[in-house]
Amino acid sequence: MADVQLAPSNVLCFVCNKFDKVVAVKLLKSVLRDFSDGDILSAAKLQLIEDSGSLDYFKKVHIFHNGVTAIPARDVDDILSPFNYL
Repeated sequence: MADVQLAPSNVLCFVCNKFDKVVAVKLLKSVLRDFSDGDILSAAKLQLIEDSGSLDYFKKVHIFHNGVTAIPARDVDDILSPFNYL
């Protein structure tokens, strides 16, 4: 049995389902920025980094903490960039 417990993120599930179907990535970025809270985006980005920590790509992603220093636009870019990479 697996010892790892998965906790799905609504933001990550939405991006996985809509990334190939949305014509423009700008539209997906806009939807995520407009309808998601900054703390939710930061948590989704950190979960993405933790879940795929073995990939060298994620060592280059900027990590910001929740709160005042979190920038939702940068978090959205960091969430979507691995999907472009893959």
